[in-house]
Amino acid sequence: MGESDGKPHAIMISVPYQGHINPFVNLALKIASKAFSITFVHHKLSEPHHSNTTEVHFFSVARESGLDIRYTKTNDGYPLEFDRDLHQLEYYNSLYHDFQFVLMNLLGI
Repeated sequence: MGESDGKPHAIMISVPYQGHINPFVNLALKIASKAFSITFVHHKLSEPHHSNTTEVHFFSVARESGLDIRYTKTNDGYPLEFDRDLHQLEYYNSLYHDFQFVLMNLLGI
């Protein structure tokens, strides 16, 4: 993903817990306003009420204003039934160890 149209390109991978998304979205907007291309990556949780057709795009207004921000999701590899809060250490260890593969997938390697 490197540079896009001569602009620097940052890949921002969010922490999948409440309270981290809004500040990270604001940071992405601020960086994009400095002529960066941004790919914002969010962990999707396999919840039945989430649907691609009804999903609100975090950055739709920013994109309409000309900022180059892309939004994508990656799977954390756990089923919905897995209690991420109860097993935080296991969950974060797996995110840490799988980070290389998530990044390689994003880069198309």
